[in-house]
This record gives sequence, structure tokens and C-alpha cells, in this order.
Amino acid sequence: MSESLSQRMERYLEGTMSPEERAGFLRELEADHPSSYRALLALEKPRRVADDLEPDPWFTARVLKRLDEHRRRPLARLRQALFAPLNVRVRPASLVLGTGISLMLFFGWAPLFEPVPSIIETLPREVSVELRFDLPHAGSVSVVGDFNGWIPDRTPLVPVGDGEWIARLKLPPGVYQYQFVVDGNDWVPDPRAATQVDDGFGNRNSVLAL
Repeated sequence: MSESLSQRMERYLEGTMSPEERAGFLRELEADHPSSYRALLALEKPRRVADDLEPDPWFTARVLKRLDEHRRRPLARLRQALFAPLNVRVRPASLVLGTGISLMLFFGWAPLFEPVPSIIETLPREVSVELRFDLPHAGSVSVVGDFNGWIPDRTPLVPVGDGEWIARLKLPPGVYQYQFVVDGNDWVPDPRAATQVDDGFGNRNSVLAL
């Protein structure tokens, strides 16, 4: 029994067709059903774009934070249901019984209501980083970047011998662009940086990802 057009399209979107079947189906669809062909391409485009995108460094942490918030919501609703004041008349005996049950539930299930640190709370607030620069004949070296307002004299490097200069920084997690400033005038990128980007003025900024 031959498949209907909708069944074949469903198999195409589910990815159960072989590459040869997919190619043949697309050719047939384009020739016999142009409108369905365009609709299928429109459905495919967002999925292909999403597959090609790479998440930023904090994407996973943000997703886990949202999951942690959703996990806490049922506990908050349960807590409200147990301890929210009721606007009804109750008899003293019922009040005593209800209070006793509430206390039993609270002390028996108190661990459920204790806050659980999320992954965001465990991330470091600052990251220690060491920048090194080799230039034996330099009189002074400093680093400028997003983290210090690009001010040359704010973050000097210290000479440690053999023409090597070092700066030790503590920065919040993030992505920063920076350059070295030699003798107060020459701005140069970090030759050790794995990533360089155009600074918009004909030079290159180094990229520091923490």
C-alpha cells in the first residue's frame, strides 16, 4: 500500500527516510506540489539554523538555573497550601488538631523546604587569570581592555626577568577584549591569545574568555 503525501512528509521530518529517499521526495514534491515544497523548506530552515548555532559559554548555566527555578515552584505551592491562612470559622478542637497536623508535616517534611543551592550560586564570582608578555627591551608594559576601561596606566605588568612581564588579575566570569601597551604608546595584541578580533581601527584585540 503506497504512502500518502502527509505520511511521507511526516517520515521526512522525523528523519526516518534514507538520504536517497529524501532527495527523491524533495524532487517529486517540488515538481508536483510546489506549495507543499515551499512549506517543507520553511519548516526545515529553523531546524537547520538551530543545529548550526553554538551556545554561548553561559547558556548551559542559564538553562540549569531555569530548571532549578521550575523545580522549586511545586514546593512553594505546597508550602502555601499547607500554611496559608484560611478565611473560615473553625472550632477550637479542629484548630488544635489542624495545628498539630501542620506541625507534624512541617517538622517531618522540613528538608523539602530547605533551599537547595543552584548551579549559578556555585559558580565563582571572580576568576584568577595571569597575562604574560615577552619584550626584553620594553621600559614599561600595561594591559588595557573591557575590564579596566581601556586606561593604559591602570593595570601595569610587572617584570619578572629575562624580558618577561606578568599581570595577575581577578575578573568576573565573562568574555573580554584587551591589548598590551608598550612604553605608553604602542598598542599590541597578545601573541599568546588563541582568539583575535578586529578592533575597528585597523588593529586586533585579543579575546579572554573566563
